[in-house]
Amino acid sequence: MRPDLPAPAPFNPARIASLDQMPPERPLLKDAAVICFTSGTTGQPKGVVLGHAPYCRKLDQLQALLAIKPGDAAVMPLNLTFIFGQWVTFLTLAQGGTVHLVDRFTPEGFLQTLDEAKATHIGMVPTMLRMLMPVLRALHRVRPRRTMIQWKRRSPLPTARRMSSHLGFSPGSTRGSPRAM
Repeated sequence: MRPDLPAPAPFNPARIASLDQMPPERPLLKDAAVICFTSGTTGQPKGVVLGHAPYCRKLDQLQALLAIKPGDAAVMPLNLTFIFGQWVTFLTLAQGGTVHLVDRFTPEGFLQTLDEAKATHIGMVPTMLRMLMPVLRALHRVRPRRTMIQWKRRSPLPTARRMSSHLGFSPGSTRGSPRAM
């Protein structure tokens, strides 16, 4: 325990609700599949409740776009409270693939994980792409074709295209919603 912090309050079992009481009904959570957090691109970040049907439709759309197969490997540097990180992770696992989580994003660590995982696809945001570009330029890096997935409402498409050419990923649109690159 840190001496500069006050001691925690003593445990008081009377303050804990009885386990035999049901929580109050919350209509918003009736068909909830997940509660995710937005990035705040268009305002303040916030928690969003997604129902089962819309969530499954989104995964179906992404699968149609990405065609993830059993045995594919994703490298996921995104936080799993971020919806895009959840989509790529759940979709990869649902198709019989493997997900390699990146503990803390650094360009060098990410590239090492990318090689070790023999990744077939990755999920990234533009900030990560910008951090990778100088390292890729210095390495003169070229990789076999893979799928790069990027999410951002206003995405720097030239940066994404340069990044995909260095890694050998397929280029494509990145505006509005997740797109395969």
